[in-house]
Amino acid sequence: MKRYFLIIMALFLLTACGGGGSSSSSSNSDSTTADVAGKVIDGYIEGATIYYDLNYNGELDDGEPSVVSGEGGLFNLTFEDETQKACAWNSPLVVDVPVGAVDLENGTVTEAYQMFRAPNFGGTTEETTAHITPLTSVLWTKVQSMIFQEYGADVTCDYFSANPSAVQDILLLMDETVQNVSQTLGLTEEELYSDYVEEQNAVAHDLAGDIVPILAKSLEDTLALKAQYGDTNFVMVQYYQGSEIDNENAYPDAWYKDVIVFTNERTIYELTKVDDDLETEIRPISYSERVRQNPDSNTEVYTFTTFESRLGDDSDYTCQSSEGYIYADEDILNDIAGTQNMYEIINMVNKSSADFDGCAVDDFELEATTRNIITRIDSVSEQNTETAPFGLSGWFNFSDNYGTLDYNELIGYASSL
Repeated sequence: MKRYFLIIMALFLLTACGGGGSSSSSSNSDSTTADVAGKVIDGYIEGATIYYDLNYNGELDDGEPSVVSGEGGLFNLTFEDETQKACAWNSPLVVDVPVGAVDLENGTVTEAYQMFRAPNFGGTTEETTAHITPLTSVLWTKVQSMIFQEYGADVTCDYFSANPSAVQDILLLMDETVQNVSQTLGLTEEELYSDYVEEQNAVAHDLAGDIVPILAKSLEDTLALKAQYGDTNFVMVQYYQGSEIDNENAYPDAWYKDVIVFTNERTIYELTKVDDDLETEIRPISYSERVRQNPDSNTEVYTFTTFESRLGDDSDYTCQSSEGYIYADEDILNDIAGTQNMYEIINMVNKSSADFDGCAVDDFELEATTRNIITRIDSVSEQNTETAPFGLSGWFNFSDNYGTLDYNELIGYASSL
């Protein structure tokens, strides 16, 4: 794996999620009739499935426009209507390269993998030519990882249509990512998105070929993790070199394994330093887990625990444990735009521990040292921070006691601050 050391900024992921089924497909007809045309490239790949992942779950689902690549890796994809088209611009293009597909340079594909291309996000010009390669995958996967960590597993094209500020943040992140990857790989932005086979760009071609085995490894580990959890809604496994989390990228040649798991009740993020065989674990860097309950459609209670060592190989591990109670005026599960009036209380505990189990909090009433009260009224958010002793008594250990708590007390207290 040492041959991949040039690809320091790249994150390589595959997603495996619940779902599946048929979709709206288009044929490989004359490109003049297509809304989007392009090629699937490592070498040119025939027999791969291209689709807009409208719900960001990494699988081809009902209603998602799709097509199979034909001669020379060419695909021509059309939309059913303007509504689907508008949704597609806020969605990534995904390519499923199955075993048995044909790479015109490397022969029959023997290990399945996926590739990606970033959403257009309703840009000033509609994207009508879209090649999908290992290099475009590098650009999107790092950004997608950050999207899931920032916005959770419920992002869809509809989410971004309803949240233009989030789109602007992602576009800025995409610009930064393009610049970083371009500098790291020694390629221009145009080369990162190009048909490097047709242009006979040997440097880009070789780098793309080096990425493919990592994509295959990601798929292998993702499917294994999905089988382990069973009820997962979303799983993502990725490998990359260097991590800002680990002492501000003090080990740029070190390999890291990044895992995200979403189930109906649990969210897990895990970062582990691994050997360059991508198999041997060297040291856990960060592990966080959020466990949530929804007693009713207006209420959510949760615990969130982070166990990490961010200051290098010899640094101690620390824990931050918190619990939260959220009340929203309407259905908290369907607040896509984040516009409902909302009240949240968070109790927090900080301590040191040699392992994740040592982060457990037996009684937040005895151990909490800090509390945040957060409100969002008429789309205006406000946060107040308190230290013990706290002003609102009895509001602790929400996972066990939520049935005894009256949200009107929280609203009244928050309104008095």
